[in-house]
Amino acid sequence: LKDLDLSYNELSNDGCILITEAFHKMSSIERLTLRYNNISVSGAKSFPAHVGYLTCLKHLDLGYNKLSDDGCIAIAEGFHCMRSLERLGLSSNGISDRG
Repeated sequence: LKDLDLSYNELSNDGCILITEAFHKMSSIERLTLRYNNISVSGAKSFPAHVGYLTCLKHLDLGYNKLSDDGCIAIAEGFHCMRSLERLGLSSNGISDRG
């Protein structure tokens, strides 16, 4: 599996946490799209601990959620593990200059 699109599923934070905990089984994913899922800061905080398993990830789209500045900062904590990442989508998440 190279492309996983779970957009428009209302996963919320609990669903996001379950997805990130399964990253160790998704090492071949190149594109992960989680748009419009009501993910906020607590869901975003699950990324850094698990994103290192996504060694092939090139495109991560978390647009149209509720990440805010703190959620964006939480995701950024995992950037050192995302060496293949080419595109990060964070549109419409209420992110300011601080994020």
